[in-house]
Amino acid sequence: MAKLYIREWSGIAGDKQAPSGFIKDQVVDFSGGVAASAAFSDGCAIVEWSTDAICFWVYGSNPTATTSNMRYAADSRGFIGAVPGCKISVISNT
Repeated sequence: MAKLYIREWSGIAGDKQAPSGFIKDQVVDFSGGVAASAAFSDGCAIVEWSTDAICFWVYGSNPTATTSNMRYAADSRGFIGAVPGCKISVISNT
């Protein structure tokens, strides 16, 4: 199964430059085609993500991922600045 794992954080911890203030986790299953996360929570400032499958994804207020979006390898992990109410949409690369 193709999944995108998302962790929402409220900010950065001082001089450690590490995420802090855990808010919640989400798992988006995109094995059946394009899928989107739930809207990010109030107070969310940073999103940590990882994927177990090759995929394309896009971030925004009402995103729909296509194979023209940024491609990520299986087992990729990263962080992005986030805005409450926005989402990540993802689609697999078959």
